[in-house]
Amino acid sequence: MRTLSTLLLLVLFNPFHVCATEHTVGSQTNYNAEQDANIGYGIFYQYKFLENIELEFKYSQSGELKVVADEKLIFGDYHSFSSGINFIKQRSPKLSLKVGFGLNTVTSSSNNSLVEENSIAPYFQILTNYKMNESLSLTLGHNTLFHNDAIDTNHSLFISVNWLFGATVNRSLIKSADVVRPIAVNPIFTPIKTPSTSNIIEITPQYIPQWYVQIGAYEKYINAQHMNSVLLKNHSLVLSIQLHNELYRVLSHAFSDKRNAEQYLDYLQSNFEITGFVNKF
Repeated sequence: MRTLSTLLLLVLFNPFHVCATEHTVGSQTNYNAEQDANIGYGIFYQYKFLENIELEFKYSQSGELKVVADEKLIFGDYHSFSSGINFIKQRSPKLSLKVGFGLNTVTSSSNNSLVEENSIAPYFQILTNYKMNESLSLTLGHNTLFHNDAIDTNHSLFISVNWLFGATVNRSLIKSADVVRPIAVNPIFTPIKTPSTSNIIEITPQYIPQWYVQIGAYEKYINAQHMNSVLLKNHSLVLSIQLHNELYRVLSHAFSDKRNAEQYLDYLQSNFEITGFVNKF
């Protein structure tokens, strides 16, 4: 527990907090699969500080449980607080899978024979999250608590409705992609005098890289197309899909300098809660 607490404090108070991509607050109902039980409930907060990692803090009530131990029936319920970390795998713009682990502390118990107050148990959970829109999502999950009391290993199923807010990006922690070939095609014509005569001018195109706001990058074109369609459906934007370094990138229109691109990124974040970063191709 001391190691996990140290890890949580380091994450909360280090510079990563300025690059949070998403905050989530939600309420859930849960059902214990191993014991006869009534429906329990819980509230939680998730702090997504990296693209595929988030912290989770949860307060929950188990509901009335009935357990058979040593040929005796034991009834009771308990309240608990848990903290841990989730790893995220984005399957599509709307669907993500999560695997998490951490520690759960029983804050109060109606029957210490069922589970002792202040007892600590590790937990493991698997979640499926579906993002309905920019501010709401739905989660289905399975949680396992590894107690040593009469309640023993406690499996529960839960469903939650979540509110998403506070999307931000720290551009200083994002590295621009290596440029192999330019995407922008903006020719500037330069007159060159030929050796044979000073009256004939040869026009040669030169290509100057442009600045863009990159909203997403995908290995498959269909995923980039889906993201582009969702953005265009919900917002009046000018976007394009460009193949660069074997990734299909969803980009804004081009800007001649970085400052204008950064101002447009701020506009997308403040008005539409669209995250991204400035890149040059």
